[in-house]
Parts: sequence; structure tokens; C-alpha cells
Amino acid sequence: MFLNRRYNTDGLHAPIGDFDLNLGSPQAQDLVMWHPKVEGTTLPNMAVRPLSQTLTYPGVPPPTGSRHGTVLEFDGSAGYINYDTTGTERPIQAFPFTLACWFQSFQDTTFGCLMTVVESAVTNKYHEVIIRGDLAGDPISIISRNTTSRENTTTTGYTLGGWHHACGVFRDANFRTVYIDGGSSAVGTGGAALGAATRINFGALNRSSGPIQFHNGLIHAPSVWNRALSDEEVWRLYDPSSRWDLWHQRSTKLYYFPVVVAAPAGGPKGPFGHPFTGAFGGPL
Repeated sequence: MFLNRRYNTDGLHAPIGDFDLNLGSPQAQDLVMWHPKVEGTTLPNMAVRPLSQTLTYPGVPPPTGSRHGTVLEFDGSAGYINYDTTGTERPIQAFPFTLACWFQSFQDTTFGCLMTVVESAVTNKYHEVIIRGDLAGDPISIISRNTTSRENTTTTGYTLGGWHHACGVFRDANFRTVYIDGGSSAVGTGGAALGAATRINFGALNRSSGPIQFHNGLIHAPSVWNRALSDEEVWRLYDPSSRWDLWHQRSTKLYYFPVVVAAPAGGPKGPFGHPFTGAFGGPL
């Protein structure tokens, strides 16, 4: 199921409204894929998706509109997003590349794939960022597999039902880094070639033999870059002061709801009766 529920992004300081991509933001440099798609916007170096490519939502209906507040909700058993590409139309042609998203997990006892780049014709060639609720401390893992699986996990983990930021930077076949909430990184080495990266998934790993590792929870703003983000850039994707630099509003009025402290009784109200919270809550 896909939802556009405003309260799902509470805690992210996420603005609410209709947005275009801010092409002046450093976060736009070499960004080749993002969700939700913003119609009519072309990014520098973006591979435009032609009609020969498919974007499908197996087991779930697609979201409507291009509101930045769209949150993807996955049931852990069937739903995922599948993006198939061919030849030179592939967003990811070679190393390096970066996968990043916000996520919330509804379980902490098993694993679930957040984002992955796959060679769809074979079973054991993929590069993914995955939550590992089956491991002590519930870390995030980065996995590169080309027959042999290479896995590294963050030094801290996620909390059940809380929003977290995950990022995997794949610098080359022998060097990759995984982050949670802008830090707690782990570096992996060992060879794992990219292959023909013809498929990108959100919410599951869809190999030639079929989808596995279904995510049970939410994913927000999944993005793909065809370059290696630096440690500082990954931190800025998480940092509340810079995490939404990529987006700028279309509408003339924008409300946001930082969850910092409770508003005083009788304090101002935002849209739908939500109280503004903290020193920064209010209309822009």
C-alpha cells in the first residue's frame, strides 16, 4: 500500500507541499533517479526514462501526484517497486554510485531490502542496502554480490517504528561504505563487479528467480546518484539543517512541523488542526 499521510514524516522536519527539484543544490549533482518523480523536471546528467523502460508496483497500487510528502508503505510480503532499464538507458552504468533513503521498520527480527541495483538476468549479482533486524543491534548492511557476497554493517542500528536515514556508497568493485543517520559507518572491501545493472528496486530484491527480502515498513525519498557521495555529503542528507535542500516549494504557502517540544496550550494551529511545535514551527 502507498500512502500520502502527513503524520508519517513527523520527526523528519519534512516540509509539506508541492515541490520542484532545486537544481542549484549540491544534492542534485549527478542525481539520476528519485521517488516520487517530479514531472517536467530534468536534472543535470539525468538519464531520461524512455518508453522502453518500465516502472511497476507489483502487489501495490502506484502513488498519485508528485507531492514530496509521498510515503511508500510496504507490507513485508508482496509489495515493492521495480524499475527495469536496458542498454545505455540504464541510470547506473558503472561504479561509482550511491543509494540513499529515509526508512521506518515495523519489525526488528528479520531483514528487509531498502534499495538495490540488480543484474536482472542472473540470481546472484546485486548491490543493496538492507536492514538487518535479524542481527544484534539491528544494523544496516551494505551488500555487494557477484557470486560471492560481501557484507558490512553499521556500528549502530535502527529503532523499531522510528525514522532513520540509510545510505550505501559503492565507490568501486573493491570499496563500499554504509551509513545510518549520517554516520556509524562501516567500510567494506573485496571484489564484487557491477555487471549489467538493468534493474533498480525499492522495498525488495527482485532477482531473476523472483523477489525476496521484502521490507516491512515505510520508505521516503529514495534517491540514486551515479557518483560516490562523500562522508560530509551523506551527513548533510541526514542533518536537519540541510536534509531537504534538494526540494523547493511550488505553492506560495508552505507549512512544516518540526517535532521538538510540545506547543503551549492554546498555541497556534497549522493545517488540519495540528499544533506547531518547537521554536521553528509555523508557516513560511
